[in-house]
Amino acid sequence: MARLTQDIKDKILADYHIGKSQNQLSKDYSCSPATINKICKGITPKYKDKVNTVVAIKSELSKESEYQSECFDKEVNDRIRRKNLVYGVSERIISKANEMLEVTESAQDLKALSDTVDKTSITLGVSQRHANSQVNIQNTNAVQNNIDIENMNNKDITNAYLDILKK
Repeated sequence: MARLTQDIKDKILADYHIGKSQNQLSKDYSCSPATINKICKGITPKYKDKVNTVVAIKSELSKESEYQSECFDKEVNDRIRRKNLVYGVSERIISKANEMLEVTESAQDLKALSDTVDKTSITLGVSQRHANSQVNIQNTNAVQNNIDIENMNNKDITNAYLDILKK
């Protein structure tokens, strides 16, 4: 068998992180279980629990109408798209502020740059002094407790799904 490229190894690891078994990866990538074991050795799958939670949410939604499921997916995708737009712009703002910091000498300009970075860090959730830690703790507890989906309305399920994707 030919030597695995780094791209294939990265794909194997990506699949392993979402919870695929080493035996399944061996079949999917047509290589020996020993090769897969070597690649995955000492690594804990990062997203296995999240995938299982999303599957539970999607399974619960499958009991709803097709339109309701489509609305759910559309809302989740719209929120993720908007969030990614905000993150992208925020990162560019921080990068530009960093460039400007090198050439700025006035105290007023430094204050404006500091405020920009502070507001951006709040948007990105980097600045913990502004974070609503109680909400974060509750969300973490909900994920750790496998979320009681049956007693949630669709808005709560959507928010739980988004919280899972954020982590």
